[in-house]
Amino acid sequence: MKYKIKLRTLSQITAVGIVLFLTLSHLKFGIEKAAPIDAYCPFGAIEGFLTYLFTGEYLKRIYASSFILMGILLVSTLIFGRVFCSHFCPLGAIQEWMRSLGRKIGIKKDVELPAKVDAVLRYAKYVILAAIIYFSFQVGDLVFRAYDPFNALMHFGEEFDEKVFGYSILGILVLASLFSKNWWCRYFCPLGATFAIFKKLSPFKISRNASTCISCGTCTRSCPAGLPVEKQDETKSADCISCLDCCE
Repeated sequence: MKYKIKLRTLSQITAVGIVLFLTLSHLKFGIEKAAPIDAYCPFGAIEGFLTYLFTGEYLKRIYASSFILMGILLVSTLIFGRVFCSHFCPLGAIQEWMRSLGRKIGIKKDVELPAKVDAVLRYAKYVILAAIIYFSFQVGDLVFRAYDPFNALMHFGEEFDEKVFGYSILGILVLASLFSKNWWCRYFCPLGATFAIFKKLSPFKISRNASTCISCGTCTRSCPAGLPVEKQDETKSADCISCLDCCE
């Protein structure tokens, strides 16, 4: 299983590298020679879905590539679970790397919310997703763009006045990840909420082998999503990101 974990790290590094390459290419060559950054964002398809459904038109900064990427990711989620979140999401990778750095500098214990607060707050991402879809349709624009930490990451300091909230959230995300595992993914990520909905339809599940389990808690401690894996015979939670860390 160590090979699978190593492969996941490699896929994360590759994904971040591709994002950086696309970002730098756009910044260097401009829209004349490089595709706009928004063309690579699958979440744009979710934001502009209602507008396209009812008018047949794209919202500003939405491209057909966003719908194609989202279609591919939704199919992969239905088959394999939330592999995008665990293997290819740049923000997910950055959060995991920052938490790893936190442990190396002495922050050994994960900062966790009380169980009841955690359980309720996990629904926040669905509320955020619904609000984004609704208001993007009503306003006719990408209302989340100014607050999106991924969009801020891909603009490397450009359009700072327009994205001050996005850059602020990105900064908080990075710093908070020194202390806590994947808090953005757990509670606030609207793209993760989209995949979580489709994850419930996926046949991919992780089962605990009761005959070999010694209830040591290692699987629970290793879970980036903060799920109580050791207490479940089968992990059915929509928050499971199919990382397989608990199977190591």
